[in-house]
Amino acid sequence: MGIAGEVSVRGAWADTARVDRMIQALDAPRDTERDAGWPAEPGICDWGWVAVGHRPPGTGEPSGASAQSMLDERLGWCLVFDGRLDNGPDLREGLEECFPFRSGSDAEVVLAAYHRWGEHFVDHLQGVFALALVDAPREKVLLARDRQGARPLYLWTGAGRLRFASTLPGLLAAEGTDTVVDRATAAPALDHRGMAAAPQVMLSGATLLPAATLRVLEARGRARDRALLDDEAVPRLGSVGRS
Repeated sequence: MGIAGEVSVRGAWADTARVDRMIQALDAPRDTERDAGWPAEPGICDWGWVAVGHRPPGTGEPSGASAQSMLDERLGWCLVFDGRLDNGPDLREGLEECFPFRSGSDAEVVLAAYHRWGEHFVDHLQGVFALALVDAPREKVLLARDRQGARPLYLWTGAGRLRFASTLPGLLAAEGTDTVVDRATAAPALDHRGMAAAPQVMLSGATLLPAATLRVLEARGRARDRALLDDEAVPRLGSVGRS
């Protein structure tokens, strides 16, 4: 279960075959899970310079776990979302007058929040999540993680491309990621038993999007980060204009 994708700059096209391999490697099901009713093969949202996709949860996933996608062809947006919104019902109630909801998914609530607040949308999300939102008309991709960092989002950059995935096996499935152990990162990440105490990146070719961070990637190659606002500092519904 999880999300994955590739963003390409400098006029190149995203490699959908690599994105497909990453998605297939996201906690790939065992044969017994396939027999128990693992969901159908996931699809890919392809906008040329960016391609994203998700693998939905299978039988036996923890309660509340969810990986979703939502495409709005009218607005030219595509979202892949891994996690859950704790304030989804409240946001839906406040946004339904300005957004035509068609489903009960958290992913659609996220799109409605983006429609209302633009890049400020992540400040209004409460829960555990990692997401990637493609805004094709504005030629940008937004990556974000929740404030606690409960959902990881691993990154690789090189040769004018950025790839992301919910798991390291997913990221490695695209090939080209350096698999050399970064000793400087690995040492403090191991506990007294020599085991990883928390989700860490110990490969020199991969990084982890920091918790409580929004990263905006543009097709021209520019990128910028900002921290999510604390819950107490988030303006109330209707007080922030779109950016």
